[in-house]
Amino acid sequence: SITHAVARTTFLVDGSYTGKSQYDVYYCGTNTSAGAKKVVIAGSQTQVAFNNTKHFGAVGDCGVAKATKTTVSGKSGYKFDLEHKASYLCFLPYITTQVQRANFRIQRIEITSDNNIAGTYDLTQSGLSATGTNESKTITLNVGTDGKGLALADQSTATTSIKNSLYVVIAPGTRKLSVKYTVFSNKENKELTLTKQYKSHTFAVNRICDIPVSLGSADLNGGHKNADGSDELEEDFTYTGKNY
Repeated sequence: SITHAVARTTFLVDGSYTGKSQYDVYYCGTNTSAGAKKVVIAGSQTQVAFNNTKHFGAVGDCGVAKATKTTVSGKSGYKFDLEHKASYLCFLPYITTQVQRANFRIQRIEITSDNNIAGTYDLTQSGLSATGTNESKTITLNVGTDGKGLALADQSTATTSIKNSLYVVIAPGTRKLSVKYTVFSNKENKELTLTKQYKSHTFAVNRICDIPVSLGSADLNGGHKNADGSDELEEDFTYTGKNY
């Protein structure tokens, strides 16, 4: 049982593995309800704390590998490096003033695509299938566990900080996204929203895409502009191409 986030670990698998020098490995996450070699990229995802990816296994993280038999004298077993096959968004919200940082709690992030980004997909050694079943164009990331959201973990900075990061697993591909950010104002006792339209972007396999977003009161509104209480802004992603 692997319980900690580490780059490399050793574990045991029941059975006899003496007949081959190499085996195919499939990691389908912890949601096994869809069956063998199936991956469920969830339409509803929950992150319990900032700068935390413990939800990945349950919401669509997956990977493949070739396990090769150890040839070192006196050692046994197989070794492999997992190649992740989903794509990942890293939202980096920030609020420029200390008073607003203390006042606002981020409740959820709703991502809507012009094509499907969630569903149940087949996993092969080549990666996820191009199409799946029960597909959806929307993924909602819920922040925190009680529905009330979370105040930024790093209250000391007016700019982006990895300590305030929020993560979403999506199906890889070229998409044009609309993202609705919802925060709760303790002072006003109501929800405020911001909707941003992002240009088409290729979300590559095994890549983390950074998305910085300002969520101060100058950016948010409570419904006095559009009927749905949102602003529409067009922006480019800050794409780092970081490997996961």
